Amino acid sequence: MVSLYDGILVANLGSPEELSLPAVKKYLTEFLTDKNVIDIPWPIRQFLVRAIIVPRRSKKTIQMYDKIWRADGSPLTLYTESFAHKLRKEIPIPIAVGMRYPFSSLQRAFENLTQQGASNILVFPLFPQYAMSTTQSLEQAVAKLAKKFSVQVTVFPPYYNHSEWIKAQAKRVQPLIHENPDFVLFSFHGIPIRHLKKADKTNHCLSEQCCEVPSKAHLTCYQKHCIDSANLIAKALNIPKEKFSIAYQSRFGRNWLSPHTDEVAVQLAKDGVSSLLVVSPSFVTDGLETLEELGIRLKEKFLQAGGKKFMLAPALNDSEEWIESATRMITSFHA
Repeated sequence: MVSLYDGILVANLGSPEELSLPAVKKYLTEFLTDKNVIDIPWPIRQFLVRAIIVPRRSKKTIQMYDKIWRADGSPLTLYTESFAHKLRKEIPIPIAVGMRYPFSSLQRAFENLTQQGASNILVFPLFPQYAMSTTQSLEQAVAKLAKKFSVQVTVFPPYYNHSEWIKAQAKRVQPLIHENPDFVLFSFHGIPIRHLKKADKTNHCLSEQCCEVPSKAHLTCYQKHCIDSANLIAKALNIPKEKFSIAYQSRFGRNWLSPHTDEVAVQLAKDGVSSLLVVSPSFVTDGLETLEELGIRLKEKFLQAGGKKFMLAPALNDSEEWIESATRMITSFHA
């Protein structure tokens, strides 16, 4: 299949470059000092991250990474590289991988593509829903690099409701649906509620029934994208409305989207749900938030609260169904 572009940059959020304390500190510092992630004035953000958050969180973070790290590296990085490798077999143009963090990874990807002659690059983000901390941050970063390398760049739009992505997700989850879980919990990465307001230029978000009433705000509303993603995947899998719900994980402070995944899972166990299936559609690639936060910590909480069976759907990663769907999405896309 042929794309309208002459280069593709597969973009993911990122991971420490190695399993070491200095690498984890470097990754956390660059990630958390991004104004799109912690959106407070620059001097306060720098002090908060460098003097308080990173010194306090680094040792705990490396311990979590240690539980999921593979002999050949970070699962998120390895799956992303494998996805790109398989995509190259389907789309005969230069394809490179770039991580938003570290920024140097994105720069190397641009160097790779331009050295192969690419001048019209399609950036394909591995996050389906729009968010300030992912989509907007990536857009700003690649815009800088496009100017530096004198190339045209187009970022593939949020595909939270794209039929091909929904199809791939449903195929990935289907085997676990056949095990007849009592309940399905769709867990999305949380974001601060203020990010919804900042992404909305119409003042529609957080009004009464804001996700049900049609609005231009929905184009960049993370919560709406999550709700639509869950509903469409559930529909594709014929999951009754009373058999699934939505929650948000990985909160990092007060006033984040709720309900919270860990609290919902514990309550479900207390309410008699014996078998729980967790699906995490905001994560196209497995990493710390799925393998450790959900696969280890959430599982433990659910079982301790009285649950009997915990199932976690794998991310799309480099699966055949995702390669097929992503290929069709990319080759049929034109801005």
